[in-house]
Amino acid sequence: MSVKNLKYSSLENSIAESQDQKKFDCQFLVIAGGGSGARGGNGYGGSQGNGGGGAGGYICSVPGENSGGNTSAVQPLEIELGKDYQVKVGAGASNVYGSFGTGDVSIFDSVIAAPGGGGGGQGFTNDFRAGGRGGSAGGSGSQIANNRHYPNQGGPQGQIATGGGGGGASANDNSRGGGDGISSSITGAAVIRAGGGAGVLQSQFTINTGGDGGGGNTGNQYAQGGTGTVNTGSGGGVGGNGNGNSNRGDGGLGGSGIVILRYPAKYTISVGAGLTAGSETAVGDNEKYIEITAGSDNVSWS
Repeated sequence: MSVKNLKYSSLENSIAESQDQKKFDCQFLVIAGGGSGARGGNGYGGSQGNGGGGAGGYICSVPGENSGGNTSAVQPLEIELGKDYQVKVGAGASNVYGSFGTGDVSIFDSVIAAPGGGGGGQGFTNDFRAGGRGGSAGGSGSQIANNRHYPNQGGPQGQIATGGGGGGASANDNSRGGGDGISSSITGAAVIRAGGGAGVLQSQFTINTGGDGGGGNTGNQYAQGGTGTVNTGSGGGVGGNGNGNSNRGDGGLGGSGIVILRYPAKYTISVGAGLTAGSETAVGDNEKYIEITAGSDNVSWS
């Protein structure tokens, strides 16, 4: 190679190295809002059991951990310094009547987690409603329901039977309990999130337990179902059965989602005013993380 070519080759390598220093990989955990549980049934009027809400979609890029449905972690996102990246944290479902009550999406740039589906139930005209579709499907209120879930985000559908628990990020437990969530150590400590809400069986007046990771419990007789834990994307529990149409418990509300970002400690994040976030927190000597718990806006790094 000539001296001239060597000179230009060195310059090109220097420019490439400089550009590489302006980029880094960001690990993330993106969880959508959870679905609401169905309203309780008429325990003395032949009503079938009703379903709990499904957990929101769960997308994780931490090496060695899982995304929803116990699929492998996805790739981290390559970040360019000074560039804006959209972040949105999905709210939990606010509808207390089940399958109409899905949560909202959570977003980190191109990563979009689907909301959890609401729990299915039976109206008083024998119109069975399947659990709503979502990151994890809501538990069914019918033996003929056709639940589905978006792949690679949530757990399996809610139980296709009477009074199914909502799907959690990892699974549903094939009973009236909610499906369990998944553990992540993106913050340095293992935390389980995205549990499914509990369902209830016909004529049952005892409480069933929501899935590990924040799933709402069944409401006691006449009482509203338990709300999915905030910032876990967990599903709400089904309302407690009543003895007539007027005193059935409302479904529990879905838990809001969360976006957690982990990146090299030498960089500093700027968070838009439309987002609610904690402080940057160190993880070991070389990394830090931030939890974004509500809102919609952009983030950037410097």
